[in-house]
Amino acid sequence: MNIKRLSVLLATLTLSVVEWSCSPAQIFSSTPVAQQADRGESVEAALFREVNAWRTAHGVKPLQRHSGLDQLAREHSEFLRRNRGDFDKKWKKLSHADFDDRARIAQKNYQLGAFGENVVTAYSSGSSPAKQLLGLWVDSRPHARNMKAKWWTQTGIGVVVDSDGALFATQIFATEKPGMSR
Repeated sequence: MNIKRLSVLLATLTLSVVEWSCSPAQIFSSTPVAQQADRGESVEAALFREVNAWRTAHGVKPLQRHSGLDQLAREHSEFLRRNRGDFDKKWKKLSHADFDDRARIAQKNYQLGAFGENVVTAYSSGSSPAKQLLGLWVDSRPHARNMKAKWWTQTGIGVVVDSDGALFATQIFATEKPGMSR
């Protein structure tokens, strides 16, 4: 049985790097682009539910999904997919490139305050890729802290599925500016 090395860079505001070794991963067959997009959106919805269930189980209020943050997260996940393998050795296959730009856009366009971000990539190893992605974040103390932070009220999730089944996920966290409400 072949062992595939799965490199994951999970980053919070401190840009932590974590490398994971996993058991053999199931790689999906090539899928038409439209089906990949549908699958990405399906995983996004499931990941949103999983994150909120995890937060609730840890005594933290669920996050509200923000469509503008979803779009920024999807764009970053697509950037990760397009550039996979092109990052320097420090960043392996993931990057928080242009995080400050995403935060500025969200602050200006959506009147949101502070921001955080988690990213992950993996090959799905079963029927629940959202649980797998959540598990990778939960197993990283800095990322779990980011997901569990009580000050986050809004989130956006973007998942892109590549033709070989690789998943690229970005979750952006935000606070509302004082005196602002959606």
